[in-house]
Amino acid sequence: MPPRKTDSPPTSRSRSPEHSALLGKHVISVEEFNKQTVHEILELA
Repeated sequence: MPPRKTDSPPTSRSRSPEHSALLGKHVISVEEFNKQTVHEILELA
């Protein structure tokens, strides 16, 4: 079973170019969303 865990990362890396780009955009949007929510919480508090 452990060998399969090492096999799965390469398969996900095969998509890396497009997947990493999507992740990058998602991470940025999440950071902006967190900033907005924190700002709203501070205003409410």
